[in-house]
Amino acid sequence: MKKLTFILAFTAFVFAANAQTLNVQSAAEYLRKGYLNKAKDQIDPACEHEKTKGDAKTWLYKGMIYWEMGRDVNNNAKSKWKSILPTDWAEQAYAAALECKRLDTGNEYADKNNFVFKALAEYYYNQAYKAFEAKDFQKTVELAEQVIQINNNSGDQSLSMDVYNIAALASYNMHNNTLSKKYFNLMIRKKTKEMRPYELLYEIYQAEGDTVNAVKTANSCVKNVKESDKANANFLMARAYLMNGNYEECGKMIEQALVLVKDNPAAYANMLSVAGGVYEKAKDYDKAEAKYRESLTIDADQYAANFGMGSMTFNRGLDKLEAIEAVPLDDESGLSDKLAEEAKDLFRQAIPYLTKSIASLDAVTNEQLKAQNKPNLVNCLRALKTCYARLDMFNESKPIEARIEQLLKEQ
Repeated sequence: MKKLTFILAFTAFVFAANAQTLNVQSAAEYLRKGYLNKAKDQIDPACEHEKTKGDAKTWLYKGMIYWEMGRDVNNNAKSKWKSILPTDWAEQAYAAALECKRLDTGNEYADKNNFVFKALAEYYYNQAYKAFEAKDFQKTVELAEQVIQINNNSGDQSLSMDVYNIAALASYNMHNNTLSKKYFNLMIRKKTKEMRPYELLYEIYQAEGDTVNAVKTANSCVKNVKESDKANANFLMARAYLMNGNYEECGKMIEQALVLVKDNPAAYANMLSVAGGVYEKAKDYDKAEAKYRESLTIDADQYAANFGMGSMTFNRGLDKLEAIEAVPLDDESGLSDKLAEEAKDLFRQAIPYLTKSIASLDAVTNEQLKAQNKPNLVNCLRALKTCYARLDMFNESKPIEARIEQLLKEQ
């Protein structure tokens, strides 16, 4: 009796094992025909059975079936999938692909399995992009990390630059410098040709006072960016030299940048304004003024050069007032009066440039740009109000003050 029981039990085991093998075969056939609900019903038990769960092919089919289910439903495609899509279909497809890779020691199914990995990477990247557009930056980074993990498992790096970029921008928007540097540096190690990553990473290092890495970033930028951005790259390098106190090399990079855009009047005018700003930071006011004035000969009404010239002249006036405070009270040389007159003269010079800057900002018709420019407008108006006050032009300063108050109320 016991022997008979054993034979019956063994027969049942063999039948069940064979049934599970048939389940895998049936799942593959249903997958081929597009009957995804039936394919799922066959593959799920096969993934749990001792006979078939150790076979890479079982997990290959599970990954493919779950991916196809998600793809059909998410694309609203007409398919033969009739059941409710599991909420964790993507996670299950990824887990299946990982298990297939682990079991497939001979890489027999690597190509088909890598297709699942690549498809999932694209899916998660699209989700990350949607999260970024919705300004959910934390979720963007989490989804981007998922893509990076998938890419590392598949060896496919076709999405790497895109996913590093979106993760870097999301981190930058969260003001998370650690993560921003991580992702921007991954892009730079891959020698991205885009200008923006270098600029943003440079700004982070500059704010942190990390001169060494700021210079390295600018240097990589000059070497790697596309030709159309070479002038901007040279200016970034000029800023790095300025940060490092190397004024001679800073000047050389500025002039190289200007040569690159000499034949494009609009770009040349803009670059001259940028050059003026760099020289201003180096406190080489004569060169800064020369660049601003040359820019204005190309376009007298532009904002950049007018604001650059106006703000520089205004700030120099403030420097004169600050210098007065350092003059001893018992000084009889007349230095205080001299500095006060020089300050007034600078404020007087700044007025027309600030006025033109304000007119340029007022002329903007795009509402989004107008909103973005509002802080610049307020700063220009405040500087102009100070100029009028210092020159005892109180009637002129009153409407400026009223406008500032109105703009601040609107914020």
